[in-house]
Amino acid sequence: LTMDAVDPAAKAEAGADAEVASAVGDAANPAAVTGQKRKRQKERAIEARELAIKAALPNLPANNCRFWVTRKSRFCRCVAKEGLMYCAEHLSEMNRPGAVNHASAGEGAAAATASDTSATVPLRVRIPCPLDPKHTIFEDQLSTHVKRCNARPLPEPPYHQAHINAPDLATTSASISSSAPAAATTISPEDAALDEAPTLAYVPTQVLQRLITRIQAAFEQVVPAIPVELLQHPVLVSEMDRVRSQGGTALKHLEQQASLI
Repeated sequence: LTMDAVDPAAKAEAGADAEVASAVGDAANPAAVTGQKRKRQKERAIEARELAIKAALPNLPANNCRFWVTRKSRFCRCVAKEGLMYCAEHLSEMNRPGAVNHASAGEGAAAATASDTSATVPLRVRIPCPLDPKHTIFEDQLSTHVKRCNARPLPEPPYHQAHINAPDLATTSASISSSAPAAATTISPEDAALDEAPTLAYVPTQVLQRLITRIQAAFEQVVPAIPVELLQHPVLVSEMDRVRSQGGTALKHLEQQASLI
């Protein structure tokens, strides 16, 4: 006979004593309490996952991948090949030693058979795509994949010309070399301060101002004057007069549009 049948009051008293003893033990060993809480939370998470899998299985298409994505609380939405439980992305993962088949819960013998079928498939290693690591590919298909991958570099259009807006490097280098003084054997304090500073915020203001002056002088020396030509078009004359009379800042855009037209 159980304690319930013998004396319900005695069981209640014993349960109260056990709770008191458990509370005293928890107060004496906080680390044990934390460990027990984590264990209970993990067990509850596993139970919730198994319940979610069982609830989702009846509505899962026959050719759907059986890999359970814990982070999204749903099955993978990719299609598995005929006779396999998993898509190409998860087949290699589930064939690794120690992999857990979460989808086998609630499927019984049918799941076990499908799992055995997947296990007999030779393991094909998947690697990140060298052109776009956001997706993976089969290692033995690398040479053909890089030729059709959407992330592959496309050929330049026929009108593209590299560095068309850049100055002539040979002429620029010769101009700088002829006008530059002889190379100094020691580094100036300003250059040393620039080299040692992790960012411009650490550079002294005076040093930074002198650097800006040097850059502007080099730019004026190397880069020729860029001619500016403002053209007019009858379509925009009235609008430009209106903006000019109101003192608006959109005049420069109208001037550019008129020149383009």
